[in-house]
Order: sequence, then C-alpha cells, then structure tokens
Amino acid sequence: MATAALISESSVRRIWHAHGLKPHRVVTFKVPKDMHFAEKLKDIVGLYLNPPVHAVVFFCDEKSQIHTGSDAAGFAAQARALPNDDP
Repeated sequence: MATAALISESSVRRIWHAHGLKPHRVVTFKVPKDMHFAEKLKDIVGLYLNPPVHAVVFFCDEKSQIHTGSDAAGFAAQARALPNDDP
C-alpha cells in the first residue's frame, strides 16, 4: 500500500489508525458456484436497501443438517426425553 501510494509505511499505519481501518481483520467472501447467485444477491440486497412497505422478510438456509449415526441417535434420545406439549 505504501509503495503504491508513494508514502512511508508509518504514514499508512497512521492514516489507517486515524480512520479506524483494520485491513488485517477483513474476512474474505467466497462467491458460491450457483449460476443464479448474482440475481439472488441483487434481490436480497434490494430488499434491505429499499424494503417494501409493511414487508416481512423470511430467511431459509438451503443447507441440510448432516448428523453422524451417533449424533442422530443422541438427538433422538434427547427428543424422547423432552416433555410432550400435546394435550
């Protein structure tokens, strides 16, 4: 950054600090291989930037939850131990 801007590294650090920038803490984002990702992203961002009046936004995660055999058995045992709310 300093070389590209033709300033010293300490100047870059001072500028970043003055503006609260922490580029070393930036999290990377991997674009999914979904062919319709751009359209979906545009729709979602559009809803947040310009929400319709009286709108409710629901989110559904498309990933299924995967359990190993022992996890599934443990989950089933916990479910049986829960009290039944049915009348």
